[in-house]
Amino acid sequence: MAAIDDIQDALANMTPEQIAAITPFITMFSGLGYFESTNYPPRLAQDPLFAPSDWQPGDAPYKYTGPGLVDADGMILVLKDQDGNVLRDPINDKPQLIAYDPRSNAAQEYFRLLNDPDLVDNLDATLAMLESKGYKTGTLADNVTAFQKVFQLASDTGKSFTATLMDIQMYHPDAEVDEDSGSYTVTRLSSPADIATIANRTAQQSIGREMTAEEQRRFVQAFQSTERGYYAQVNDPNAMEITQAPSVDVAAQNFISQNAPKEQVAYDALTNVGWLVNGLRGVV
Repeated sequence: MAAIDDIQDALANMTPEQIAAITPFITMFSGLGYFESTNYPPRLAQDPLFAPSDWQPGDAPYKYTGPGLVDADGMILVLKDQDGNVLRDPINDKPQLIAYDPRSNAAQEYFRLLNDPDLVDNLDATLAMLESKGYKTGTLADNVTAFQKVFQLASDTGKSFTATLMDIQMYHPDAEVDEDSGSYTVTRLSSPADIATIANRTAQQSIGREMTAEEQRRFVQAFQSTERGYYAQVNDPNAMEITQAPSVDVAAQNFISQNAPKEQVAYDALTNVGWLVNGLRGVV
């Protein structure tokens, strides 16, 4: 056990350059499954199949950053057999996740609602809501395209079609009709203060410090530019797909990777080595 303590002491005295030098070994251990790194967006979930070991039904929703689509009730969509049993991967025994094909799913869902007398009112209400948010509707082609955009957004954000519709209704601003063209236009930028707060929290987790004032200024400017690009797609009636603007924390992570790569490598390596050392405690 003393040897493990010596390793920890040595790591604490390493320079960032020395820590960066061992990153290839960290990558090797990651490939062997010692560490897990994902780029999935964080969502709130309460699915026992995917919950942390210390979570119990009835607890507050946990943050889920894995693959798949989280439904409005916090459950993660999985494939099931005719009896309702969850289908599992024959190799790793993990539940098989549902994934969307926006083009085909859009047509299937639209006609499912259209052809069911009990659901057609839901279809009309959904289309009216989407139109109020700037989606072009009216013709069959426009309606299916609007659904396709929602399915694409759902895939990008890791949520179900239903949950994404709820997000659009609750959080997307209502569109305004342009008096000259008669089309809907909408643009709403996030508050610079809110962006900076989340960015600083992400930086603290990624490189152990907050962004400098200059880094904050550049990041806020870049993030709002991305938001303008997103709304340009929303306002384009000819756009077949809409790429959702990334969340602030994801955008901040990318910004840090581009602007402080050495700091991030050093901080990540030190964190990963800490995990490795703690893991070795159980076998040494």
